[in-house]
Amino acid sequence: MKNKKTFYFYLLLSILLIYISSSSSILYYLIIFSSLLILWFFKKSNSYFLILINFLIFTILFCLALYQKKYNISINYSLLIYFLENIFFLRENLLEFVIEIPLGFKISYIFLSISIICLIKNHFKLALAFYCLILILVFIAPDTNYTSAKSNRTETQLTDSLLFPYIGKISKQTDVMIFLLEGVSESHFTSSVNNNFNKKYPNWKIENFFISMPHSSKSIYTLLTGKLQIHESRPKINDNDAKFSLPKHFQNWGYQTSFYTSQPLIIENLEQISETFFMERDDQISLSKKFPSFSSFSWGIDDAVLLDRITLDLNVNKPLFSILYFSNTHSPYFVSDRNSFLLGDKSDSFSRFKAALNYNFEIIEQIINLVKKERNRDTLFIIISDHGESFGERNFHHHNYSLYDSETKVPAIFIYNKDLKQRIFHSGAMKDFKLSLLSLFESNNSNSNFFTLGYKLKLLLKSWNSDAYLGIIEDDKKLIFHKENNRLFELDLMEFNEKELTDNKDKFKFMDQYTKLLNQFP
Repeated sequence: MKNKKTFYFYLLLSILLIYISSSSSILYYLIIFSSLLILWFFKKSNSYFLILINFLIFTILFCLALYQKKYNISINYSLLIYFLENIFFLRENLLEFVIEIPLGFKISYIFLSISIICLIKNHFKLALAFYCLILILVFIAPDTNYTSAKSNRTETQLTDSLLFPYIGKISKQTDVMIFLLEGVSESHFTSSVNNNFNKKYPNWKIENFFISMPHSSKSIYTLLTGKLQIHESRPKINDNDAKFSLPKHFQNWGYQTSFYTSQPLIIENLEQISETFFMERDDQISLSKKFPSFSSFSWGIDDAVLLDRITLDLNVNKPLFSILYFSNTHSPYFVSDRNSFLLGDKSDSFSRFKAALNYNFEIIEQIINLVKKERNRDTLFIIISDHGESFGERNFHHHNYSLYDSETKVPAIFIYNKDLKQRIFHSGAMKDFKLSLLSLFESNNSNSNFFTLGYKLKLLLKSWNSDAYLGIIEDDKKLIFHKENNRLFELDLMEFNEKELTDNKDKFKFMDQYTKLLNQFP
């Protein structure tokens, strides 16, 4: 560029945006390029329309930079494709993302835009003044970081005693109902569940239960098949997985199998999975037609609709194997008019989340009581979650990327009407859920059965759609590798003790172990 002052301005701008991201990325050079185009188009054509188009591109790229900052992840091509494919369902999440941008960054964007306009008008000193204001906001203002005080990790002490499970086999005439929560970590579950819940419903609890990837469709496929497919961004169905899936086992035993969800099934192969694996299915779209009185939002419909839907199956003569998959705790955390649990400000996302979760508990209790009353059968109810949800813990938000407990450690509760003792098991994993559940009906003493004393927890962890974070859980030790920052951490299962392993030998050893385990877990 002929104007040296303008060149130096954009050099400073590059440094600023790379600082905002905390990592070097081609995305930020695209931001610089788009802002340069604004200036170039104006100089060449005086076209305000072209300037407007480039400002739009600049704005989108600026938001992507903030996305990387907020979620501690690098934007890649597949993430952009996923967003474009599902933009209709993500529209409320997008609005919430914009609303939650810290004030400092919002003002920074305004000042940055003004700086570019000043350069167009050849007011270099004014542009530099606004740039200096941006520096003050980004480097000094406390609210320019995506942090949250709402860390809800509860430090409940692990019991010393491991109780052996109910020995007798469960009858294959027993109704099995899985309540699959959306985005509920073990800590959020424990802190929200009613104090009388364990007294009313004595249960078996898996104390440390983990999923491999904090993403819904991947966890659902693992639950149904025991397969991780850890390097796939979405499940890939094969005939063998379907033939030996969890619902097919129950169908072969004479069960009616069903998958009812208040979410839409048309994303990420879930519609194909439900059609291939289950006899009966309903989702947000079909349920809204059958029960039009329930209100909807971008990611689903009022979860209370699941109570009405399961009521239709109460007179089925066959035993039931049903998965009821909730939606209201998914961002933007829907609080329907029927939900009376909102205590805080409705504009606060965590208050909405807690209200939706408590509402789910109420619905679950209603379904449990209804099924036990109306069905003349033994019952096994299971409460589990597809993944957790971060609200600022370790500076992560929502889900998909963190491998810490806030997103990978979920509740796993089994309520069997013929065993009224409270039992606690040390650990388990979603990949072992299928085998362990089937073992209650047909004995299996495999070391992958988390209901046996010989169970050995071994699991791979990975951030969704990215290799930014990798992890290994083995027995009582967890390793998490921040690949982009080349940092390796060792923790216990409760995350009470944590240390960084700085020796490169430990990092090479981790990657070698991770690669070997990939061959063990399909």
